[in-house]
Amino acid sequence: MICGNGYLAVGAMLESQALGIRVPGEMSIVGYDDIEIMTELPISITTVRVLSDEVGRRAGRHIAALLEGRQEATEFECDAEIVARASSGPAPV
Repeated sequence: MICGNGYLAVGAMLESQALGIRVPGEMSIVGYDDIEIMTELPISITTVRVLSDEVGRRAGRHIAALLEGRQEATEFECDAEIVARASSGPAPV
């Protein structure tokens, strides 16, 4: 399961444990943005780490430009890193 943010990934992990779904044996869970709690759970959660501060700054500049009536480039690429942890593994056979 690929979750859109770390909080959803934590929720998916907690719910899978409550339902008896083995992670990563039956299902892998991957989050996005590497919040601290992802490493504190009994099964640490794999994540895609991005420079959230830079993404926020760029978004703020873009919104300010729109409010001021200026055109600004909307494309933005940032580095991302996959941080493999215990919540991900090979697909079940």
